[in-house]
Amino acid sequence: MKKIFLLLLGTITFGLLNSQTFTGGFPAFKQRGASAGTIKYYCIDNGGGCSGRTVYDAADLGTSLLGKHSLRLMGGEAKVSRCTSETISAVTMHYRAFKVGTTPGAFTALSYARISGAANGCGGENETWRKIESGDGIAISAGPPNSVVETAGTYTIEIYYEMTTGSGTVLLNNSGSTYKANFTIVDHSTWNGSSWDNGEPGSQTNAIINGNLNINSVFATDNMTINSGNIVTIAEGFSLKSYGNVVNNGTLVVENNATFLQELGDIYSGSGNAIVHRRANLKRMDYNYWSSPVSGQNLFNFSVGTPTNRFYRYNEVNDLLEATGLDASSTFQAGIGYAIRGKNSYAVATPTNENFTFTGVPNSGLISINLKRSAGADKGYNLVGNPYPSNINFSSLFNYSNNRNSIYNKQWFWTNLNEVKSQQGSSYAGNNYATYVAGVGGVGPTYISTSIEVVSLRPLAFTKVGQGFIVQAKYDNAPLLFNNNIRSSNTSDSIFFNKNQSNKSEEEEEEEEPETLNRYWLKLVSPQNVGNTILVAYNDNATNDYDPDYDADLLSVGNDSFFSNVGAHRLQIQARANPFETNDIVDLGIKSSTAGNHVIAIDGKDGIFSQDASQAIYLQDNFNGNIHNLQDGHYTFFTDAIEDNSRFKIIYQNSVLGTDNITKYQLIIAKNSLGLVIRDSQNINKVEIYDAAGKLVLSKDYNAANVNINTTSFAKGFYIVKVIQKTGIKTKKVIL
Repeated sequence: MKKIFLLLLGTITFGLLNSQTFTGGFPAFKQRGASAGTIKYYCIDNGGGCSGRTVYDAADLGTSLLGKHSLRLMGGEAKVSRCTSETISAVTMHYRAFKVGTTPGAFTALSYARISGAANGCGGENETWRKIESGDGIAISAGPPNSVVETAGTYTIEIYYEMTTGSGTVLLNNSGSTYKANFTIVDHSTWNGSSWDNGEPGSQTNAIINGNLNINSVFATDNMTINSGNIVTIAEGFSLKSYGNVVNNGTLVVENNATFLQELGDIYSGSGNAIVHRRANLKRMDYNYWSSPVSGQNLFNFSVGTPTNRFYRYNEVNDLLEATGLDASSTFQAGIGYAIRGKNSYAVATPTNENFTFTGVPNSGLISINLKRSAGADKGYNLVGNPYPSNINFSSLFNYSNNRNSIYNKQWFWTNLNEVKSQQGSSYAGNNYATYVAGVGGVGPTYISTSIEVVSLRPLAFTKVGQGFIVQAKYDNAPLLFNNNIRSSNTSDSIFFNKNQSNKSEEEEEEEEPETLNRYWLKLVSPQNVGNTILVAYNDNATNDYDPDYDADLLSVGNDSFFSNVGAHRLQIQARANPFETNDIVDLGIKSSTAGNHVIAIDGKDGIFSQDASQAIYLQDNFNGNIHNLQDGHYTFFTDAIEDNSRFKIIYQNSVLGTDNITKYQLIIAKNSLGLVIRDSQNINKVEIYDAAGKLVLSKDYNAANVNINTTSFAKGFYIVKVIQKTGIKTKKVIL
């Protein structure tokens, strides 16, 4: 009915109802993202004149990029005239857009508001009605309201105006038709070295590169073609994301900490190379775990100056790095990690900051490798790596396809951050692996603590370009699959694990973990400022038993170590059952290489343990019975050089603090480098040690609560230690 009514009124609008008429309509448009000052008014003249404005009917409104919706309807104005005693209650602009050659959809109404009026010659007023949209206005639709123009081509925008009066409806409708203007949607934009001919591309737009292009923003395109002789450079900290295919006949450069990824398409072709940069800090004898983001990169040429017998692959069977099978023709295999030593030109004591370069065809799409696992409980470790020129999300990798059946939900990074050897002597061993468990969090390696207040380095959700890392296979020949949907253009929520990285807290670089995750990090700092960190987190998928997908053992126990205990497991990361319960207890152990004052402090906290929360974290010292809320500050204690699996507990509620509930040491026998350390809460009068055959090998009198016994002359094996006190005799079996 509306269409018939429009056509009929088109013949009588300015005859029978000429006491109320439109004198003009002025639809308004602008380009998306442009300022309000760039709004352009077009003119539909009905006697009022255009005042220099472009006539709307048959106008060319310009060219827009596919998916960008650059042409925006901003509303407009209408000029109307009414005579004495006549009223106007509404003025509406109706519009619709459609692709030429298709059937138009329904009109959309845009109501105007009266802005002003001035007396005219028939006793009424000449009025201005207006509606100007804010911001970027209205995306031009080719169908129902808010639908999206989806294909390239020529489009028509139809407009007519409607006035509601006391006498009826008046239309401004081009004598029963409508006013039509055209605009064009294109699916490509060409860069000439200084500008885009159709505007900057988007995810649905093809980019054609005919000049050098520096990308210093988050840049998206559909298909991209880099023509011969041209260079596309992705600046550090930024990303190029292609949702289609890439033809590179020029050069694509991915700077350090930049990313390039193909989101959907995985076809990369052309005669040109990609060059991917990665900076690293290495001393001559340092090693780094590398993985190539391109195919075709020669292994030895990647680090010229490194002795060719110092390029290694990991042998899962014997847990060793081996150079076997690598020669001058070897290239990086996608998804495989390699351990590569520093160059001979590097200093022995001071790291060199080097720009390493991968050159070849960027890896994209499905990549599959088979993992090894030998028989045995502590087997299955494989050195793999990020195979793409973009960061990857480890949680997405674990959950992709059947990967969760192939690997455990954790990764380890060799860091080269461990600088404690120079302080402790050449025989000192520290934990040089950072660990990450998806959905739980990350913990860094042994490090030198410059201040108890400085947050330790820890891995985050994303694995950087060029980074090798270790995963543990669940069975032999387990397939590990990589694909584009695990990739990310994120350039900040990750750390390239190498030497001399800055300590960045999680407040500075938020990782992709649930905001409600209840967790905290604790660090132990030795008298020589050697720091070790652990993580306790409450996770919906975890239990209070050992969970191999959510708990992470110390990959190596150094001379100084800090760990939580679940059964026989010494954990760097422990996931506990969620929801959190205040009667939970977490057992902690330590290993110290040096006698003196040690410090335990909070290294980070989230959820109910965060800065604004009130949940206490009580550290119970089982040796002396001290209980200290770590939320109030760090705890300092003295210990000898010792290995003690049950020195501390974490408790959470005041009811545990009653003296009847405090469990002090009754008898502790621990090992250090020289032998046994025996402790009790009362004096020890005599110690006797028997070998496995029952022969007495030591008998000695004492009058102290702490006793050190040198056992370096003892043969290795089982021994029975008998501790004699006034209150009785206690025995314990030990292994030397």
